[in-house]
Amino acid sequence: MYLRPVCRNTDRNSRIVEEGYFHEQLLTQDEVNHLYSLIQRVWMHDMYPELKPGESGHQIESSYTDPDTKVRELIHTEVRAIMARHVERLLENYTILTCGVFIKVPGGSTFGLHHHWTVLDDYRKYVINIWCPLQPTTVESGTLHVLPNTHKIFPEKVSFAYEAGYAPYEEALRSKYSRPLISQPGQAAIFDLSLHHWSSPNTTAEPRIAVHCNCIPAEEKPILLYFDTEHPERFEMYRTTTEFYVRDLHVPAGTTMVRPTDLEFLGYTPNENRTYTQVEYEEVLSNASEVRRKLYSTP
Repeated sequence: MYLRPVCRNTDRNSRIVEEGYFHEQLLTQDEVNHLYSLIQRVWMHDMYPELKPGESGHQIESSYTDPDTKVRELIHTEVRAIMARHVERLLENYTILTCGVFIKVPGGSTFGLHHHWTVLDDYRKYVINIWCPLQPTTVESGTLHVLPNTHKIFPEKVSFAYEAGYAPYEEALRSKYSRPLISQPGQAAIFDLSLHHWSSPNTTAEPRIAVHCNCIPAEEKPILLYFDTEHPERFEMYRTTTEFYVRDLHVPAGTTMVRPTDLEFLGYTPNENRTYTQVEYEEVLSNASEVRRKLYSTP
């Protein structure tokens, strides 16, 4: 039915295709300890004085947006070194595009419903995200929540500063469809990047730390979409690399992505995104398997 297998194991593959994710133990305790120590040493100690309950403006601290290129590179390299063998074991000929760390700070508010940037020009292909906490996570500490079956039913192109069509009624969707992923250290959520997900507030006194990686089929070449507000009818498409994502794509919160100047321009792709009413969203979701079959089946 689909273009290629995603997972080596048929049961995991069925869960990715049918629900958009699976949730299982991934890292050993030694690997968890190594990554936790690394993050404390090279990154977290710089921000720890800021991590105080009740502070406003905090949701997620991300190594992807750290201003220090060396920190972004080191975290990518170290996380990739641990995750690579697990990606090889779980996924069918996939490669890691980017790796990083997300810290849900104490007092951090809800990180709203979203899905991730488009990184391939063929939306039918599964781009796999791995989110893996390094300590026990609960609803109270801001664990990941997923909306099962919401993957690959809204064929949208996503770039920086994209506002999803479900934003006006996302609270109703979260309340009705969410599944919190209560996790032990090293227990990971493996999901397609189009799966709708969010995280709850961290009402504890401790930061919630999770490593992350983004994986693409090894035969694919990644792209970057740039949205020019003066031409809302289209996206600019560029050929990109892991090195660009790690070294050069530094877009801190509250800033705007700058048009790439040193990437190969591949042309324009139409902006066919549309908004959905809540009724329309729920109608599509209720027929998700059939929607995916029509959109993404091979001829």
